[in-house]
Order: sequence, then C-alpha cells, then structure tokens
Amino acid sequence: MEKLAAEYPRQELILLTYHTQGKYSTDETRDHAMSYSINPNWTPSLVFNGLAGSNLMMGPLGYEAYKERFETLRNQDAPVLIQSKVTSSGFMSAAVELTNLGSEGITFASLYAVVYEDTRQSEGHYLVKDITPVSTINIPAGGTAKFDLNSVIRVSANNHMVIILRAASGIILQALFAS
Repeated sequence: MEKLAAEYPRQELILLTYHTQGKYSTDETRDHAMSYSINPNWTPSLVFNGLAGSNLMMGPLGYEAYKERFETLRNQDAPVLIQSKVTSSGFMSAAVELTNLGSEGITFASLYAVVYEDTRQSEGHYLVKDITPVSTINIPAGGTAKFDLNSVIRVSANNHMVIILRAASGIILQALFAS
C-alpha cells in the first residue's frame, strides 16, 4: 500500500496508520479499528475504502489488485460534495458543508474527521492521532447540511485533518483532505 500511496497526491489517496497497540495507540484508534470488525490483535490489517473483510479488499492482495480497484473508484462521480475549512481555535477543528449530489437521500451516514501527524518518515508516516466524535447525518437528495468537527489535538505544522463521510453500509462515500 505504501507504493500505491506514493504514486498519487495526498489529496487523492492517503494511507493512514492506526496503531491499536503500543505507545502510539489511543482509545479512539482502537475503537475505530473495532468499527471495521478488525481484531486489534491482528496486525497489520488493511481496510480499503472504509471496508474490511476478505471479500472487500483486505489483506495482501498485491499492488496491482489495489491499484485497479483504486482507479475504478477514482473515476466514479462522487455522490457528495464536501467543503471544509480548518479553523484555528488552538485545536484541530473544521467547519464542514455537505451537499448531496445524488438523486436519493443519504440516511444514517457517519461524518467524522481523522486528525493525523505527518511524521515525515518514509513508511507509515501518516500516524492517526485523533478521531472526532461521529455525527450521524441524513441529507435529502439535493440537500445541504453544515457541521463543526472538533478535535482534542492542538494545531501544529505537522498535524492535518481528513473529513470522512461513511455510509451506513461502511463504504466511504467521500473524503476530503481539509485545509
């Protein structure tokens, strides 16, 4: 996955590392890993596009299989437009606006932000530091909704935020590198 992540700009594909054990783990990263039905003792595990399971691109399928799946997803129209602005309150926070571009409503979706640190290491260098509380959202077709997402991590040059909208099925509907 590191090879694939290195081929695309961070705005298109980001490889976030959750530490479920050891000194870099947090309650939030362990809980979030469990939401993917991953046993925290099974490391490393891979979740692709927000889904885990042998039939959903988990495990060592190889570079070509992941690249093909990513290219398919990359060329699809996004069902949601996410606009966001990171606010500077001393802590990582974002004002988020979602617009449902689809012809059907979005129900029981989860909106949250993942705050990560760019450790500037060559492998696994986007280290998850915090996951904001999840907001459950419903947006009618063509509708717009606004939210504020707040983290407990202080603003710094190495900390960044990804806004994620995850369908009730677990599939990532849209993600945005927030700036």
